Amino acid sequence: MRALSSKKSKAILALLENRTVGEAAEQIGVGPSTLFRWMQDHNFQRHFLQTKRKVVDQAITQLQRMCGDAVEVLRQIMIDDANPPTSRIACAKAILDQALKGFELEDLAVRIDSLEKALENR
Repeated sequence: MRALSSKKSKAILALLENRTVGEAAEQIGVGPSTLFRWMQDHNFQRHFLQTKRKVVDQAITQLQRMCGDAVEVLRQIMIDDANPPTSRIACAKAILDQALKGFELEDLAVRIDSLEKALENR
Protein backbone atom coordinates (compact mmCIF):
# COMPACT_ATOMS: atom_id res chain seq x y z
CA MET A 1 0.00 0.00 0.00
CA ARG A 2 1.50 3.32 -1.09
CA ALA A 3 1.73 6.07 1.48
CA LEU A 4 -0.72 8.94 1.14
CA SER A 5 0.14 12.60 0.99
CA SER A 6 -0.40 14.63 4.14
CA LYS A 7 -3.47 16.28 2.58
CA LYS A 8 -5.07 12.93 1.69
CA SER A 9 -4.35 11.56 5.18
CA LYS A 10 -6.07 14.62 6.62
CA ALA A 11 -8.94 14.02 4.21
CA ILE A 12 -9.48 10.55 5.64
CA LEU A 13 -9.68 11.93 9.17
CA ALA A 14 -12.00 14.70 8.00
CA LEU A 15 -14.29 12.14 6.34
CA LEU A 16 -14.52 10.28 9.63
CA GLU A 17 -15.15 13.43 11.67
CA ASN A 18 -17.74 15.15 9.46
CA ARG A 19 -21.27 14.27 8.42
CA THR A 20 -20.83 15.03 4.72
CA VAL A 21 -18.13 14.96 2.08
CA GLY A 22 -18.69 18.68 1.57
CA GLU A 23 -17.97 19.41 5.23
CA ALA A 24 -14.87 17.20 5.13
CA ALA A 25 -13.62 18.92 1.96
CA GLU A 26 -14.15 22.34 3.53
CA GLN A 27 -12.27 21.31 6.67
CA ILE A 28 -9.15 20.35 4.69
CA GLY A 29 -9.39 23.17 2.16
CA VAL A 30 -10.23 21.31 -1.06
CA GLY A 31 -13.30 21.27 -3.23
CA PRO A 32 -15.86 18.50 -2.82
CA SER A 33 -15.16 17.28 -6.38
CA THR A 34 -11.47 16.84 -5.50
CA LEU A 35 -12.35 14.84 -2.43
CA PHE A 36 -14.83 12.72 -4.40
CA ARG A 37 -12.08 12.05 -6.97
CA TRP A 38 -9.67 11.01 -4.23
CA MET A 39 -12.35 8.71 -2.80
CA GLN A 40 -12.40 6.82 -6.13
CA ASP A 41 -8.67 6.03 -5.89
CA HIS A 42 -8.02 2.43 -4.87
CA ASN A 43 -5.06 3.31 -2.61
CA PHE A 44 -7.08 6.05 -0.88
CA GLN A 45 -9.96 3.59 -0.36
CA ARG A 46 -7.63 1.03 1.23
CA HIS A 47 -6.18 3.62 3.62
CA PHE A 48 -9.68 4.89 4.42
CA LEU A 49 -10.93 1.35 5.17
CA GLN A 50 -7.87 0.61 7.30
CA THR A 51 -8.42 3.81 9.29
CA LYS A 52 -12.14 3.07 9.73
CA ARG A 53 -11.27 -0.39 11.01
CA LYS A 54 -8.95 1.14 13.61
CA VAL A 55 -11.69 3.53 14.75
CA VAL A 56 -14.23 0.71 15.03
CA ASP A 57 -11.70 -1.50 16.84
CA GLN A 58 -11.11 1.26 19.40
CA ALA A 59 -14.86 1.67 19.91
CA ILE A 60 -15.29 -2.08 20.38
CA THR A 61 -12.47 -2.10 22.92
CA GLN A 62 -14.20 0.69 24.87
CA LEU A 63 -17.49 -1.22 24.80
CA GLN A 64 -15.78 -4.38 26.01
CA ARG A 65 -14.25 -2.49 28.93
CA MET A 66 -17.77 -1.48 30.02
CA CYS A 67 -19.31 -4.95 29.77
CA GLY A 68 -18.67 -5.83 33.39
CA ASP A 69 -20.38 -2.64 34.55
CA ALA A 70 -23.32 -3.28 32.21
CA VAL A 71 -23.80 -6.79 33.54
CA GLU A 72 -23.64 -5.48 37.10
CA VAL A 73 -26.36 -2.91 36.32
CA LEU A 74 -28.57 -5.66 34.90
CA ARG A 75 -27.84 -7.85 37.93
CA GLN A 76 -28.69 -5.07 40.39
CA ILE A 77 -32.00 -4.36 38.65
CA MET A 78 -32.78 -8.07 38.44
CA ILE A 79 -32.20 -8.80 42.14
CA ASP A 80 -33.85 -5.66 43.53
CA ASP A 81 -37.34 -6.67 44.73
CA ALA A 82 -38.39 -3.01 44.63
CA ASN A 83 -38.21 -3.03 40.82
CA PRO A 84 -41.27 -4.06 38.81
CA PRO A 85 -41.32 -7.73 37.84
CA THR A 86 -41.28 -6.78 34.15
CA SER A 87 -37.97 -4.93 34.60
CA ARG A 88 -36.48 -7.79 36.59
CA ILE A 89 -37.59 -10.33 33.99
CA ALA A 90 -36.23 -8.19 31.14
CA CYS A 91 -32.84 -8.01 32.86
CA ALA A 92 -32.78 -11.72 33.56
CA LYS A 93 -33.69 -12.42 29.95
CA ALA A 94 -30.98 -10.06 28.67
CA ILE A 95 -28.37 -11.77 30.86
CA LEU A 96 -29.43 -15.23 29.70
CA ASP A 97 -29.60 -14.20 26.03
CA GLN A 98 -26.14 -12.68 26.08
CA ALA A 99 -24.66 -15.62 27.98
CA LEU A 100 -26.11 -17.99 25.37
CA LYS A 101 -24.79 -15.87 22.49
CA GLY A 102 -21.36 -15.85 24.13
CA PHE A 103 -21.43 -19.63 24.45
CA GLU A 104 -22.51 -20.02 20.82
CA LEU A 105 -19.71 -17.74 19.61
CA GLU A 106 -17.13 -19.61 21.67
CA ASP A 107 -18.42 -22.91 20.31
CA LEU A 108 -18.24 -21.62 16.73
CA ALA A 109 -14.71 -20.33 17.28
CA VAL A 110 -13.58 -23.74 18.55
CA ARG A 111 -15.24 -25.50 15.62
CA ILE A 112 -13.73 -23.10 13.08
CA ASP A 113 -10.31 -23.53 14.67
CA SER A 114 -10.66 -27.32 14.41
CA LEU A 115 -11.66 -27.07 10.75
CA GLU A 116 -8.73 -24.77 9.97
CA LYS A 117 -6.30 -27.15 11.65
CA ALA A 118 -7.78 -30.07 9.75
CA LEU A 119 -7.32 -28.18 6.47
CA GLU A 120 -3.72 -27.30 7.34
CA ASN A 121 -2.94 -30.97 8.01
CA ARG A 122 -4.22 -32.10 4.60
